[in-house]
Amino acid sequence: MRLSAPAHEHGLRERVIQRLIRLRLDAVPDVVLACQHRPEFFGKPFLAWIEASLRGPSEWTQGDRELMAALVSDRNRCAFCIGTHSATASSLVGEEMVLTVLRADLEDPDDDADGAKISAGLRATLAFIERLTLSPAQVDASDVERAVAAGVSAEALRDAVEVCAAFNVMNRVADALAFEPQDKKSLSFSAKLLTTRGYRA
Repeated sequence: MRLSAPAHEHGLRERVIQRLIRLRLDAVPDVVLACQHRPEFFGKPFLAWIEASLRGPSEWTQGDRELMAALVSDRNRCAFCIGTHSATASSLVGEEMVLTVLRADLEDPDDDADGAKISAGLRATLAFIERLTLSPAQVDASDVERAVAAGVSAEALRDAVEVCAAFNVMNRVADALAFEPQDKKSLSFSAKLLTTRGYRA
């Protein structure tokens, strides 16, 4: 069941912004509607967290972190977020890399991910956040040690955990509010906006 309030109850400023978006797209993405429904409670704080996690200073590139967001969303089977963050990651690192990461057995050292040029550190970190997403109670010091052995610093692993946490939350919000996946035109627009202006836009 889809709740009506997040899609329809907005202030004047938010309705003006939505009207401007509709000049470019057939529909306003559900994530925009949800963030604008209660901006002070959810929208602004949450978007600030996402902006800091995916666009703030880090050893990881924006493309690396969008890959992490796409991977977490894929493992949680969140259709809306898979589409949005796969498209955004593809615009930064290429579609082939995104598809390879999503299909790879990241914990299998014999799976060369079809020869994709994934660094040992990134691969180990993706495997770590995959495990943290799917089996959080089973994560222990050995998982951290594997990432460190692959050359991942404590700061970089912390940054990846922040991305992982943010998207485990976002995936649940998107599914709880029944966000509709974006069409190709909307995905292209979103990817361009997110890569050039970030998440506070």
